[in-house]
Amino acid sequence: MAEPSLIALLFRPQTIHRKTRLLNRSRSRIRTLSDGREIRHGAAYERRRREVLKRDGYRCVHCGSARDVEVHHKTKRSLGRDDRMQNLVTLCGSCHGTGHQRVTHGSL
Repeated sequence: MAEPSLIALLFRPQTIHRKTRLLNRSRSRIRTLSDGREIRHGAAYERRRREVLKRDGYRCVHCGSARDVEVHHKTKRSLGRDDRMQNLVTLCGSCHGTGHQRVTHGSL
């Protein structure tokens, strides 16, 4: 039977590799496409969302309400996700729901 120290040496690299893989999976990612669009995931998107809220003064850019604010993509995410600052705007829940067509087509 092998000594405990030898067993520890044999299994240590695999354990480190597994931990590294888990850490890489949990990290946030930012991908920049050839046309300049940014795609952010996880913590990177959350930081961008907070930047947009701060830029807009935590108020809806349409009606000025500070209640129930959300970050809205001007260009629909399904048409080509873009998480750059110029594509994101702060809206209250009411304007986001009722005025979605108006905002998407650029009347703001």
